[in-house]
Amino acid sequence: MSNVVRLYHIAVSLILQHGRVAIELLSKELDLFTAKDTTYTPAKIDELKLLLKNANQLPDETVLDEQGGLTQAFQDFMTNGKEHYEELSYFIRKKFKDDVHTQNLLGVDDFVEAKRTQLDFIQFYRVLNEVQPKFEAALLEAGATPALLAQTSILYAQIEQANTTQEVFKKQRLQKTAYRVENVNALYLALRELEELALFVHRKNFEAAKGYIVPRYSRPTALEEPAGIAIDANTQTNALPNQSISNNSIVQLYNLGDTPLRFYVANQLLDTPPDNAHKLAPGESFNALGSQISNGTDGLLIVLNNNNTVRRYKAILID
Repeated sequence: MSNVVRLYHIAVSLILQHGRVAIELLSKELDLFTAKDTTYTPAKIDELKLLLKNANQLPDETVLDEQGGLTQAFQDFMTNGKEHYEELSYFIRKKFKDDVHTQNLLGVDDFVEAKRTQLDFIQFYRVLNEVQPKFEAALLEAGATPALLAQTSILYAQIEQANTTQEVFKKQRLQKTAYRVENVNALYLALRELEELALFVHRKNFEAAKGYIVPRYSRPTALEEPAGIAIDANTQTNALPNQSISNNSIVQLYNLGDTPLRFYVANQLLDTPPDNAHKLAPGESFNALGSQISNGTDGLLIVLNNNNTVRRYKAILID
C-alpha cells in the first residue's frame, strides 16, 4: 500500500479545484456528452462527485499537523522528565556522595547522553523505573518526598505511551497517505477520461473544451528555483525537439520569465512569426490547440524571445 505511485505531477489542490469546475461544466452540458457517449449520465456525475469527495479527505498538511502535535506532546513529557530527574539527582548525590557505583545505577552518569535522543530517554527512564525502588528508603531519608519518587513511574508510563502513540501514528500516516494517493489517482484518471471526451464533443470549438483540460504541471512560485528551459536573448528555437505538432495537438505553454514570449507552429524557424503566434504574458500559462497557432499544417513548436536577456519557458505536448 505504501508504494502507491502518484499518476499526477501537480498539487492535489489543483486537481480538486479542476475537478469541481469540470464536474460543474459537465452538469450544464450533460446532454451533449450523453449524445456522444451513453455512459455519461447523471450517475456518471454522481460517480465523479464521489471520487472528488474521497480525494478531498485527509490532506497531507492536516496529517502532518497531527503528527506534529504528537511530537510536541512527547517533547513536553521529556521536558517534565528532565526537570524531574534534575531534582531527583540532587538527592541521589546527597545520599550516595561517596558511592559512585550507586549513583551510576540510578543514572547519574547516563543522564546527559540520555537527553540527546527520544529512544535513549525512554530507555533511561525504563532502567530508572526498575532500579529506583531498591533505593527509595534511602532517598526518603535524604529528604526526597514520596511524590517525587512516585513521579518516576508516572513519567515513565507517560513517555512510553507517548512514544508508542507517535510510532503507531507514523505507520498509520503512511497508510493514510497511500489511500489518499489512490483516491487522487482515481479522480485524476476519471478527469483525464472526461477531458478526452470533451475534446471529442467540442472538437470544432476548442474554447469550449478548454475547461475540461486537466493541468499536468504546477506553475512555479516565486520562491521556487527557476524551472523550464532557457532561451537566449533575441532568438527563437524548437520548444519541443523531436515532436511534431498537428492541428489537433494540444500543448500547454508556460512563460516562466518576466517579459512576453511568442509561440507558433511552422515547418521551420521564420524570420517573421505568423499573425496567429500566441503572445504569452509573463508568469502565465496557456493551453493551445495546434490549429490556433499554425498555418494549417503540421510542424514544430517554435518559441520566440524578443527580449535582450535570457528567458525561461516550459512546453508540454498533452495529446
